[in-house]
Parts: sequence; C-alpha cells; structure tokens
Amino acid sequence: MLKCFIMNDDKASDFSAIAQSLINSVAFLGFNSVPTALSVVSPILQRILEKGFRMFHRDSIAKVECARLGIAYITAVKTTNQNLDSGKPLRNDGFFDAINNEQYTVADEIIEATLRNVIIDAETRKSEIYGRFIGNIPFLSGCPADDLIRINSILRQLTMVDLDNLSHFSDGKVHSFHDLEMEVKSQENSPNAIRLASLFRLKDLGLIIRVPPAYVGYDIDNERITVLGRQVLEIARQI
Repeated sequence: MLKCFIMNDDKASDFSAIAQSLINSVAFLGFNSVPTALSVVSPILQRILEKGFRMFHRDSIAKVECARLGIAYITAVKTTNQNLDSGKPLRNDGFFDAINNEQYTVADEIIEATLRNVIIDAETRKSEIYGRFIGNIPFLSGCPADDLIRINSILRQLTMVDLDNLSHFSDGKVHSFHDLEMEVKSQENSPNAIRLASLFRLKDLGLIIRVPPAYVGYDIDNERITVLGRQVLEIARQI
C-alpha cells in the first residue's frame, strides 16, 4: 500500500507536495513522462480542486488507486486551464456557494463522488474521463447540478468500449444495426456480441434512442444519440 495522502484540514499543510506525489505515482502505470508541477491558473478553481483531493487522506490506498487519482488530477488541471485560456466564463448559478452556510458546496459534492469513482473503477483509462469531467463542470452554466450528478452516475456504469461506441453517434445521424443483431443471434460465438451488449447498455441508459421506421423482431434497430448522450460526450470526451 502507498501512503499518498497525509492531509486533513491543516491549513499549514502543503497541497503541492500531495499533488506532486499523485503525479509521480502515475509512472507506476507505465507513463514515461509526467509533469513536474501542475496547478490551475485560477486561485478559486485551484482551491476547489484541492478541497476535492484533500477529502481522500487515507493512509492505506493501493498504488494503482493513487496513480488513477494522479491521472485524474493531471487531466482536471489541464482541462480547467484550457477552458480558462479559451475564455469560457465560470458558472454563476450558485454552484460554488456554500450549502446551508457550511463550507461544503455543490461543486465539492460532485467532485467527491467523481473521485470515489476514480478509485473504484476497474478501468484505469477512465481516470482521464473523470478528470475531464471535473475540469469541465465549473464552466457548464446551462447544466444543472442534478444533471451532472446523473451524468456522473452514468459514467460509472459505462466502459471504455461503451464510450467508444457512443462516440460513433456523435455525428447525429441515424445508425442501423439490423445486420449486427442478426449476426449475433445467428452465431453462438459471434465476435460482435460484446458490441451488441454495449449498444443495449447505451440504450438502457437513455444515451441512444430508437427512431422510425422500426422493424418487428429487432431490439437494436435504427438508433441515434439523445441529448443526454451528447451531454456525456461533450462533458467527458469533448467531441
């Protein structure tokens, strides 16, 4: 086990040392080059990001989990700075305001839940997706907190295969899967069975939807992306 967090609410503690330990741990996963220093150019957003990672000050955390948090941190910082550099305004809908006069905010709540996903998710590659999600949410004034919570829950249920399949719908066109479903149903060991199962999952989560004309006997028919599906891609993958 790797002791990668030593902080609680001690104001004298240096978060930059913890952030660097997270970044350094990324090398454990085979990354040859990692940043030596990384922070958000906005002090306000940097404090929000720090607070999120300070919530996880466990002394016993697996090295791979620490590395995943490092990937999420690197991606969150880079995404946040890219949004600031492009001139995107911060949301002003109370997202950063304290809840019930406490220090805890809606932003803290969502970031905490996202970082828990980073730790428990079986796919390390998704750490970058979660990091991009964290880096984008401060700028999404048109996306209520309830929607962000829903999207965060959806991300936890998706695999990278699912996200790759969803990205094929980003063109907004209708895609037909008659042949795919027929092949899987007719072949016991069809190599496309995983893809079909992935499409079922996207449909169950409301990310794609069936459109006319519909054909009897097909479960996956003519499908296109939904508004929710596009939100997932825009927030987590930036199509």
